[in-house]
Amino acid sequence: MVTGFWEYAVASFEHGEAWIKQLPKALQELAATLGLEALLDMEMLATMPFVDGDVQDEMRGLAAGANISLAMLWRVHLMPELKKGHCSLFGAQGSATASVGGRLLQLRALDWSVDAPVKNYPALIVYHSDAGADWINIGWAGWLGSISGLNQHLLSISEIGIGDPDSTFGQESRQGQPFVFMLRDILAHDARLKDAIQRLQNAHRTCNLVFGVGDFNATSTDMQFRAFQLSASVCNVYDSTDMKPTASWHPLIEDIAYLGMDWNCPGWNAALSTQLSKYHGNVTAANVIRDVLPIVQTGDMHAVLYDLADDTHFYVANARRDNQTGPLPAYDRQFIQFNAQQLFSVA
Repeated sequence: MVTGFWEYAVASFEHGEAWIKQLPKALQELAATLGLEALLDMEMLATMPFVDGDVQDEMRGLAAGANISLAMLWRVHLMPELKKGHCSLFGAQGSATASVGGRLLQLRALDWSVDAPVKNYPALIVYHSDAGADWINIGWAGWLGSISGLNQHLLSISEIGIGDPDSTFGQESRQGQPFVFMLRDILAHDARLKDAIQRLQNAHRTCNLVFGVGDFNATSTDMQFRAFQLSASVCNVYDSTDMKPTASWHPLIEDIAYLGMDWNCPGWNAALSTQLSKYHGNVTAANVIRDVLPIVQTGDMHAVLYDLADDTHFYVANARRDNQTGPLPAYDRQFIQFNAQQLFSVA
């Protein structure tokens, strides 16, 4: 996966993919002068001091065991800091999911380069820890960061890379903890939503993002899900009553905090709000899989629905691999149901 993805990344960079134009002007100029490899090596120098030692140890072990370049492995893991995916998320509960007792349902939809070879190596990696929480990384073989996953305390994560922010995001920074390791730390170390809130508020944050964190063991219904507007200078915490941005195409929906594809993204936010409103009171995993994701067309690389209050179930679909047939985007493919507790019980 790592070597194939790096070759893909270099080729897409050389062909001038549109994401390069989303970089700050200074980085665009550096990329044009120095190339992608040098740009990511500079990113590595700026972020390495903020990466935990256990992650660095695991990176070294993976590189040695797979006989691949450690520098290349780091570059692959830092690509999301530059090339942010357009993704969607929501947390629905209470009146929105009344038909299933008001329990929390959380979406993480990843929209990101379905021609990238990572789609051929989907994997669930279960980590058993002596010092923190057991947790499940939903991603790909060779991928040590986290963009989707959950832990034994039934905390779960969602993420959106923001390519079209407004002034409320403040400033970005190249120096800080890469967000894929920030999300990993939530899963590896936090037990409650309040712990994740504190972690994100105190973190050395970098780029413009929106996170979602669900707490399926919350004893209070008002502490089950929060969305986070993040940058180096901003950490705003939202729920369904004050979710941003404020716009006619992003209306508030009772007991659902959501965002479709990006911050300033009228089309997808309008489509997502329409479908969620259509099923308000009956937002279930089955309805989202059947009539929300394929209509909105979000979650093309992979899509995860966390329904952990229902016997710790979660559902995952991945983009079509090169050796498969059928629809390409994950949202049009078969979802697979997993039981988290059963996965954690496997030694």
